[in-house]
Amino acid sequence: MTGRVVIVTGASSGLGYQVAKDFCDAGNDVILACRNEEKALAAIAKIKLTNPEALATYIHVDLASMESVRKFVDEFHQMNKQLNVLVNNAGVSLNVKDKRMHYSEENFELTMATNHLGHFLLTNLLLDDLKRSAGQGQDTRVVVVTSAEHDCKTNKAAGAQQCLDMDNLFLLKASTYSALQAYKNSKTANIMFSYELSRRLTECNVKVNAVCPGFIPSTDLLRNATCGQKFVRRCILDGLLKFTRVTRTIRQGAAAICAVASDDKFKELTGKYIKEGEEAASSEESLNEESQKRLWELSACYVHLEGYEPLDAPPAPEEDQTTKKTKKEASFKQPRKLLAFVRGSKKGEVSEGEAANSQEKKELLEGEADSHPLETVQEVSVEAIDLSADIDETGKKQSEEKKEGTTTKVEEKKKEDPQEKEEEKKCEKKDLGIGDSKESGAILSGELVDISAPKTEEKEHLPTVQLSSEPLLPSEEMKQSTEEDKQIDSTTNETTESTEAKLEEKESSEVANVEDMSSTPSDKVTVN
Repeated sequence: MTGRVVIVTGASSGLGYQVAKDFCDAGNDVILACRNEEKALAAIAKIKLTNPEALATYIHVDLASMESVRKFVDEFHQMNKQLNVLVNNAGVSLNVKDKRMHYSEENFELTMATNHLGHFLLTNLLLDDLKRSAGQGQDTRVVVVTSAEHDCKTNKAAGAQQCLDMDNLFLLKASTYSALQAYKNSKTANIMFSYELSRRLTECNVKVNAVCPGFIPSTDLLRNATCGQKFVRRCILDGLLKFTRVTRTIRQGAAAICAVASDDKFKELTGKYIKEGEEAASSEESLNEESQKRLWELSACYVHLEGYEPLDAPPAPEEDQTTKKTKKEASFKQPRKLLAFVRGSKKGEVSEGEAANSQEKKELLEGEADSHPLETVQEVSVEAIDLSADIDETGKKQSEEKKEGTTTKVEEKKKEDPQEKEEEKKCEKKDLGIGDSKESGAILSGELVDISAPKTEEKEHLPTVQLSSEPLLPSEEMKQSTEEDKQIDSTTNETTESTEAKLEEKESSEVANVEDMSSTPSDKVTVN
């Protein structure tokens, strides 16, 4: 098929980019409907590297925003082009380890809003263009890209996933949300939407089919996954299984989509689910016509489609009001000022009542900090700063009170100092044997004074000081040291005297021996 106008959503990278490139290479006028302008322009430049004559145009659209979808349609209508093929390819899959719900601008659950509601509104706003082309006898088709993971019975990785609940379309009931469940529900909604749309367009000759491109680990669908998950799927699974029929490459998946959108094999086929190039059976829940009609009516009300009673997004549960997050707020860090406030509190700086209040506020802030949007983070950090300021003020007051108490104690000590100094002087005189000014004058005049003799009269005049529980004063330490020195001197004197006596005895004994030796020969002389 050549010379047709084709709209491909999510065409800036991955599977959508390859689909857009294949259509451009076939000579079609392709409009890349993308959210990221920089990536979209880079994709167009890459297409024109190999095909300079390629007709590729970029129009911005954010499928999670109903307002953005309406602006896209207005810009497309300003181009005055017909529309032959609409490929609803864009999709999002959130991190399976993230237990927090993410919301669109209209407060819908992000996965369902992007994968289903956005495409539902886009297709309905372009129906007149599609019908006009089909009325002119042109081949007109709508291709809805879905996944085999929509069937929780055949999908082994589904785990404990449940069927799509129309009363809980956005998984707002307690303990029902998970990233896998949200993705599975959105893909089920894609198939049910394509079935219902094909019935409504039977007389218009617009063909509508859902297609599963296969398991493609290397696609950008898991851009919100962790690094470990991306490594396993892109490097290990894609590398090991690319030569088997388990996985598909991006080119293989794009070829499957382009075939449903352009091949003569599917020209008269409508209202079907295509898998591996052939018609296949979708899940039992997706085949329920009553559920298909109800999903259509609910979706039309939520996107405020003309002719339906408008409905706003259902309110989030109370426990989730503080954890509401938009897609632009997927990552959050707890404010450092809050942590500084928690770690900076010291024992004894806050009273018991203030500590209890600050602890309650701290727990509240920490609970909110785990899942607050970024706008609320600023409020949390401001409140943390206020709390830390209160603690700083109380700490300053208490430090000032401590300073005043210490200054009063120092002044009291200064008042008591003169008496203590007099006592210390008297104790020093006592240790030196100086009783009064007379004796000191006698020493200065050169008179000899027996310091070692006891001074009973002087001791009677000295005041008695009890220092049993207090450390020793310098005078008493000196007294103890002098007494110890005296004891050491006496012991040394005794030892020296004993050694001298022993030496004298030894000398006398040696002299006696010498005399004996000198006298002995004369006694033993004999006369012949």
